[in-house]
Amino acid sequence: MTDLEFYEHRYSGTAASVVRGFRAIYLGLFFNCFIMGMVTLAACKIANILFGMPAWQTIVICGILNVVFAAHSGLWGVLVIDMVQFFIKMTAVFAAAWFSLVEVGKRLAGDASAWAGLKALVAKLSTQQVVTTQGVPVMSVSDGKGSPSWTCCRTSRCRSSRS
Repeated sequence: MTDLEFYEHRYSGTAASVVRGFRAIYLGLFFNCFIMGMVTLAACKIANILFGMPAWQTIVICGILNVVFAAHSGLWGVLVIDMVQFFIKMTAVFAAAWFSLVEVGKRLAGDASAWAGLKALVAKLSTQQVVTTQGVPVMSVSDGKGSPSWTCCRTSRCRSSRS
């Protein structure tokens, strides 16, 4: 059951119709167009960097590939390829995290292992916390006293409290 179907079953009358219509237009038209625009922009930038392709070429080629794939495979094929892409992306996320921790281990602990990187990162970040000084967040050591913040002292409110 979709959220719009829930609204239809739970609420009735003119007010419910207005809510369903608004959500359908907002989510179906504006929100989806915005998301498609951002995805298309990202594809254009990636294709330009990797292949030197202009934006119009990227849009035409990706559009043709999507239409041909969806026409030949149907909804089931689109579902399967989405699942395959999910596993590829999750593998890439775990690999990025692993290699990041290895680099942290090299730089902070002198040991090129992800476990050493994780321990060094936790040790480094556990001594820091975010505190606020007069409503302005500043990084502080864990004693909670706050670090000197020269950006805070530009405001008249801060100067008056220090003098």
